[in-house]
Amino acid sequence: MLYVGRIHSGILRVGDVLWALDAEGQTVGEGKVKKIFAKKGPERIEKDAAGAGEIVSVGGVKNAGVYVILVQMEGWGEEGPKPRP
Repeated sequence: MLYVGRIHSGILRVGDVLWALDAEGQTVGEGKVKKIFAKKGPERIEKDAAGAGEIVSVGGVKNAGVYVILVQMEGWGEEGPKPRP
């Protein structure tokens, strides 16, 4: 399954490990980024990395469902992700 969204900050690279979080901040899926696609006109192009502001499709995250937020695992600390206010 491909997930489509905008990168809000940082750089996403093939091989990065992502968590899929629901609206309460619970982990509902995870996986390693296997492919990143961007659109260039009507064509879909494969990329090795994408940065903040780009709208991309990401493949490799499993069991996430719809209406999820994909985040990198690094930087959360021991307490893990927190619910959105």
